[in-house]
Amino acid sequence: MKKQSKQEKKSKEIRKLKPSQRPKKRYIKFSLSGAEISSKDKLQNLLWLGLVQEAGVSEAKKFFIKVIEFKQGKGIVRCALEKAEDLRKILPKINEVEDKKVKIKTIKTSGTLKKLRGYGGHRHKKILGN
Repeated sequence: MKKQSKQEKKSKEIRKLKPSQRPKKRYIKFSLSGAEISSKDKLQNLLWLGLVQEAGVSEAKKFFIKVIEFKQGKGIVRCALEKAEDLRKILPKINEVEDKKVKIKTIKTSGTLKKLRGYGGHRHKKILGN
């Protein structure tokens, strides 16, 4: 059995991208009222269909949307940095789910989940006064 050199091992390994080289993402917090949606998967399909109707299939693929969490009518969706503003404009235009009226309102956009969930950042630190 022949020993592998360090160079051969490195060439066979899958290299991870540095954080600076990874695609940038944005997280959008939203509220949904009107229809009852029971799971993240149904919401994911709803958002995908809304994107396809508004932007077309080829453009919708560039959004890279994924529902991160969804509870009690509020949720967080992840998308590509370049498409965050477009998604914020498209979300309120989605107004029908399974023949029921729906209203989606964006609450906040952030680059991190910590800030959207309400902990982290300088605004949330307790200020001690004299």
